[in-house]
Amino acid sequence: MRAAKVWRKRMVIDQEIVQWGYLLDPCFELTNSAGAPLTNGWIECYIHGTRKKYYCASDFNGTLHPFKIPLDSLGSNIVLADPNQAYDVYVYNRFGSLVMSRYNVSPGHASGA
Repeated sequence: MRAAKVWRKRMVIDQEIVQWGYLLDPCFELTNSAGAPLTNGWIECYIHGTRKKYYCASDFNGTLHPFKIPLDSLGSNIVLADPNQAYDVYVYNRFGSLVMSRYNVSPGHASGA
């Protein structure tokens, strides 16, 4: 009996370099109707016009946030996204009620390395 030939495919995966931009102003602070920071709330991002989740980054090295981006004690967080896309952004309070939404948000281009 002849041994079967085994073909091994070598896959080359092109790694795309993502240039991140601020989806929200890095100094933003979300507040409730009384003016207090929206502590323990969260942000969700989707590709504009769809319900396709988008995982934003927390730093320029590409460290991803969880899908529900938590807001800190100041009602803030760093939110970076691919500047070649537009996004729909939803903000929820700690009880899960929608507080604010913005559509067709485009990140600013970041400069640097």
